[in-house]
Amino acid sequence: SNLISDIISCPGLDYCSLATARSIPVAQEISRRFASLERQREIGELKLKISGCINACGHHHVGHIGILGVEKKGSELYQVTLGGS
Repeated sequence: SNLISDIISCPGLDYCSLATARSIPVAQEISRRFASLERQREIGELKLKISGCINACGHHHVGHIGILGVEKKGSELYQVTLGGS
């Protein structure tokens, strides 16, 4: 169905030693904010993918919206990309 609630996310920093940022909490918060199925259907098809590091296990680079967790100066930051295939 590819609704916004169908998020693909890697385990991120919570479970992966390669990750540089958390991805599961980001996915959970997005799911919470878009919990209404009616709202999701209004938005339509939207592939949201989240990776906790550059290894891209969450396939952020191909999502309509991709979120990549990065570490900079000891902080977790996120790079957002738009328009993936």
